[in-house]
Amino acid sequence: MGPTREGETGTILSIPYPRPEAMEVRLGAEGKEGRQIMVSLVNPVFEDSRGVVFAYVDNRLVPHQAWTTVTGITIRGALSPASVIMPPGLPE
Repeated sequence: MGPTREGETGTILSIPYPRPEAMEVRLGAEGKEGRQIMVSLVNPVFEDSRGVVFAYVDNRLVPHQAWTTVTGITIRGALSPASVIMPPGLPE
């Protein structure tokens, strides 16, 4: 579990490959597009580099829009209307 209230910061363990790392998650305010979150993580490609990803999530914390900036270029993604949100856990 991560943070549950606006302004809280929590740590979530990521997939431990090639080494164990943690992601820092901060919950922002609720807006017209959903709740904004910020995820900070270590970039395994570049030593001593941290990446930051922003997203808008719904009340189940499912991201519907996300964006990050890499070398001055902003990359955006959005969940399409035809997308199916899978239940928690791994598919069988």
